[in-house]
Amino acid sequence: MKHILFLISLFCFVGLRPAHAQEAQEGTLTGKLVRKPWTKTTQSYCAQGSDYYVLQLASGEELVLEGGRPKRLRTLTDRQVTVVGRQTSKVVKPKEENPMEQRPVGLPGQPNEFTCTVFVVRQLRPARN
Repeated sequence: MKHILFLISLFCFVGLRPAHAQEAQEGTLTGKLVRKPWTKTTQSYCAQGSDYYVLQLASGEELVLEGGRPKRLRTLTDRQVTVVGRQTSKVVKPKEENPMEQRPVGLPGQPNEFTCTVFVVRQLRPARN
């Protein structure tokens, strides 16, 4: 009986552990580059800044962009662009407990960390039509 409980516990533990993410493959995406103002959204919180940029894909999905030269981003705003980079998960931790801070929150007793996905930009250029 103890062996069965041990095996069940082991399987549960392994199942709950986050999988070790393999290094994300670099990819190329095309879409519209959009500048967004800070809002009370999880997307804005993920961007960790006042204004931020997203890539709007043809499917309507928006990817928060991280990196990229600010001048280049401003120049290509509201245009079709091709972005080379990789998608990665990002963990955002509050600097300190502040009950007045407005951010995504979990249930009481859960960590205050927030995990989201961003597209890390290595290269940004106008799309070829």
